[in-house]
Amino acid sequence: MIKIRSLRFLTAMSLIGVAAANVSAGWSVLRFAWTEISWPSGTSADVFGPFVSTPGVASFALRRIAADTAGGVAGAQARLGALTDLLSRKPLDSAAWFKLAETRLAMGDTLERVVGALALSALTGPNESGLMASRALFGWRLWEVLPPASRRNAVVDLTGVWGALYPHERTFLRDEVIRGDDKSREELRALLLVTDPSGARISAELGLEQRPAEKTPDEKPESPGP
Repeated sequence: MIKIRSLRFLTAMSLIGVAAANVSAGWSVLRFAWTEISWPSGTSADVFGPFVSTPGVASFALRRIAADTAGGVAGAQARLGALTDLLSRKPLDSAAWFKLAETRLAMGDTLERVVGALALSALTGPNESGLMASRALFGWRLWEVLPPASRRNAVVDLTGVWGALYPHERTFLRDEVIRGDDKSREELRALLLVTDPSGARISAELGLEQRPAEKTPDEKPESPGP
């Protein structure tokens, strides 16, 4: 009888412990949610910093800090720290890797480290349409200095997401491509043609197939002015 009572006591205490842990976690979530709703004055790092070591909401807090658009060195350093911490916990977070690439570029980090973060974003989230367009645009803006593998990744993202883009998004990308120099545009066109069966159509829609009109043999040169 004593053993049965002891077993029941231990079982009850275990259940109480589990319940207490759940209540504590639930309270942390409620406090975090209330902080998001009320959002007192201050930067994301000030507001959500206390939550980065709180189980259950730490990752959400780090994402909030990483998404802050505060300028200056302090803002960039806060984002960099939050992203580094977040990726140490969730190394397969493709959005965080892309944000890290953007942050490293903004802070003047080496191209190797920027490209490394960008490549890991493509590796961990190859089919995430929400990221593919952003990575393609990011890659195009760095096209002249990107290594061949990163250029190919940008084209793979572009061809993979093109069909899911809204018309205004396609127009925006087309305008960005049009601003590029002739050499970069020709390189992009060549990669599109060899990367995907839809490459020729996308190339045309991006305006890459357009060529300056050539004079015909019968066309006479304009007479010089007086």
